[in-house]
Amino acid sequence: MNKRLVIGLMAVLLIAIVGSATAQTFEIGDYNIAVGGTATIPIEIKGVTDLCAATIEIHYDPSVINVESVDEGNLGGTLVSNINTPGVVRLVWYTVTGKTGDFTFARLNVKAVNKGTTELGIVVETCADSNGNPIPTSVNNGTVIVTNVTIGPPPINGMQPKDLNGDGLFEDVNGNGKLDFGDIVILFLNFERSEIRDYCQFYDFNGDGQVNFGDVIALFEML
Repeated sequence: MNKRLVIGLMAVLLIAIVGSATAQTFEIGDYNIAVGGTATIPIEIKGVTDLCAATIEIHYDPSVINVESVDEGNLGGTLVSNINTPGVVRLVWYTVTGKTGDFTFARLNVKAVNKGTTELGIVVETCADSNGNPIPTSVNNGTVIVTNVTIGPPPINGMQPKDLNGDGLFEDVNGNGKLDFGDIVILFLNFERSEIRDYCQFYDFNGDGQVNFGDVIALFEML
């Protein structure tokens, strides 16, 4: 086979391999919050391979929501956040050991200011592996809808959960008008069902951005 043809084929194959690499994805979900209410919104990062450093910004409309603080995710390493500029959250993360898998990059603690809708737009400035090489990324932006009325979760087995103190968390899981042991039982038996899992902002009693057994324990401790 012609030497030039072989070299050309190898180059095409190399480009195809590099081009087919799966980009890691930063993503944020969609949330509904009543005016004056709060939510903890996780920034997820999926498909990570040897991630060692990343700098991103989250852009939002400060007339609709305010990001009051930022919590670390479960990546480990060091996270530095800056929320001083209205409408912008700047996050710088780094570690000495590359991370591979799916992680929560950070959690935004948000308060609804006025009725309206705002995008949570993700801007990736840098993303690098342990050798300093850039990592391709994609983003799935989130949305926050702020309303004048509380939008709550759907019924669970015919029982309508209630927010007893107006903090946005529905601790009265069985809807009987009070917090009691029955609420812990219902949450424990149903936290993997879509009626709860898809409305995690209403049941995130331990503030980790998701619904799991930790929320059952946190609700129990509220008794």
